[in-house]
Amino acid sequence: MGSTSETSGYQVTRNAWNQDKLPGGSSGGSGATVAGGQVLAALGSDTGGSVRQPASYNGIVGMKPSYGRVSRAGVIAFASSLDQVGPLTRNVHDNAALLNVLSGFDELDDASSHEILPDFTAKLTDSIKGMKIGLPVEFMGPGVSDGVKTQILAAVRQFEALGAHVEEINLPHVKYARSAWYVMSYAEAAINFANFDHNTSGYRTENLDILQDFYTTIRSEGLGENVKSCLMFGTLALVPEQYQNLYRKAAQIRTLINQDFDQIFAKYDLIIGPTTPIVAYGDNYQEPTQAEADMFDILVTPANFAGLPALSINAGFSEGLPVGLQIIGPRFSEQKVYQLAYAFEQVSDLLSKYPKL
Repeated sequence: MGSTSETSGYQVTRNAWNQDKLPGGSSGGSGATVAGGQVLAALGSDTGGSVRQPASYNGIVGMKPSYGRVSRAGVIAFASSLDQVGPLTRNVHDNAALLNVLSGFDELDDASSHEILPDFTAKLTDSIKGMKIGLPVEFMGPGVSDGVKTQILAAVRQFEALGAHVEEINLPHVKYARSAWYVMSYAEAAINFANFDHNTSGYRTENLDILQDFYTTIRSEGLGENVKSCLMFGTLALVPEQYQNLYRKAAQIRTLINQDFDQIFAKYDLIIGPTTPIVAYGDNYQEPTQAEADMFDILVTPANFAGLPALSINAGFSEGLPVGLQIIGPRFSEQKVYQLAYAFEQVSDLLSKYPKL
C-alpha cells in the first residue's frame, strides 16, 4: 500500500528516469520495469491512482479502465467498489491492444460488466477535430507545480492545433475527494483484509497456541505501518458510533462527485488535467504542503469514485522528469480516451526518449 513503493516485501523500487527518485505506487514496480524496457507491458491495480501515478512518474501509458471492464478475479481486494485492474505500456497502441485482451465479462467477478466490447485500437487514427474537452480549474489549482502546469497547457495548445475545443470547467465537489476516499477505501480494506486469517497462507509465527496471540502476533509482525494504519482507521469508520459521521458522509460526497461528472459529460467528450501535481520525488522528500497533499488525491481519486476510464500519458518533462497528462472519459469510453491520447502521442517526439539506465 501507499504511493511510494518503498514498503514492498522485497525491496525499494526506483524510478527508471532517476534512481534517486521514487516510481510512485502502489504499482510502482510495474511502472518502473515498463519504463526501463525490462518488459513490454505490465498490470497494476488502481484504487485511487495506483496505475496512473506510476505511469506519470515513469513517463509511460497507464490506463484505469471503467469499473467492471476488466475482471479482478485473483486480485487481493483493497476497496472493492473502487479497485480496477489496468495495463501499463510504453505507447498508446500497445495499451489499447492489451486492454482488448484483458476486457470482458467474467463470472468469477461479480462486478464484471456485460458491456459490449469494441476494438480499442480501431479508432486510434481518427481525427479529434471538433472534440470538446474540459479542463477543470480545480485540477490546476494551488499545489500543482509551475513545471507541471506548463506541460499541461502546452498539451492543451497541441489539442487545439489538432482541431479540438478545450474549455475551462468546474468540478465543484472534487475538493472533498481526499477525505471521502480515505474513509471509504480504508473501511472497505478493513472488511476485505479480515478474510485473511493466515491459517492457510501468508506470514506465520511459530509456537503460538492461543488463538488471540496467533492473530495479534502475526499481524503485528507481518504487516507494515501503512497497512496497519489503514486497517485501524477503516475499522474505526465502520463502528456504529462513527458510521453516520464518516462512512455515510463519504458515500454522500461520492454521489455529489458522480453528479458533477454526469453534468460535465452531458456537454463535453473528455476531461484532461495533470495526473500528479509534481514530478517524481526522492525518498528524502520532505512532507508535502497541504495544498500538494490535497491535490495528489483530487486529481486521481474522483475517477475511481465514478468508475470512469482514466489514462495517464507522458506530456513532456519538468526538472528532467516526466509529467503525466490525465485523460478522463464517460464510463466505457476507453476508445475515445485512447483516440485523444494517440493523437497527442503522434505529434510529439516523446516516444523517442528513453531513460538512461
